[in-house]
Amino acid sequence: MKKLIALVAAVCSAAVVQAGDWTFDSMNTAAGITDGTWTFGVSINKTKRTVSIDRVKVAPQTVTALDFSKPVRDENGDEWTISTLNCGFVDNNASPVNYVGRAGFAEFVGELTLPGEGLTTISAFALGSCKNSFGVLKLPSTLTSVGRMAFQDNKNITIYAKDFPPALKTLSSDSAFKGVNIVGDLDLTALEGTLASSVFQGCKNLTSVKF
Repeated sequence: MKKLIALVAAVCSAAVVQAGDWTFDSMNTAAGITDGTWTFGVSINKTKRTVSIDRVKVAPQTVTALDFSKPVRDENGDEWTISTLNCGFVDNNASPVNYVGRAGFAEFVGELTLPGEGLTTISAFALGSCKNSFGVLKLPSTLTSVGRMAFQDNKNITIYAKDFPPALKTLSSDSAFKGVNIVGDLDLTALEGTLASSVFQGCKNLTSVKF
């Protein structure tokens, strides 16, 4: 009977991992996190059950949509939260994507979906120049920090000012949202520090910013 229960439990555990979910081996995080197409480096916080996604390790030959909102599960089927996006997509005039450890402007890539609640940090260069990304991008309310050039020149993405995360405290200068279609009146009263003028350069539908 114990063996039968164990077998049923194992089958149920395996069943919760759907195609396209992000999976990783918490015992061997050097292998990275993958949805079966993209693979990223990852570091983990076992206490908070969160993962921090680092640089791209494997990119598809044919660039595909990138959905960070799908569940993240370890080898036991237990769910984790994406807390930080450090991944930079770097264009070096290579085909299709140069992703090997260079600092520089990103050049993604297809349709993009951010993680849901629990994401706190988007680092410098992480998601800039998503030239083929499109639609409305909802920033999680838990987002507290955005790095420089994080979203630069994502001209096909719309972010509504009213949906900006109220917890945002750190917004680095140097074109973090340059060229993004931010619409409406933006409230940044929770922000700490100063901003450079280039942060929102080219945001034609941004009507006002409140500090």
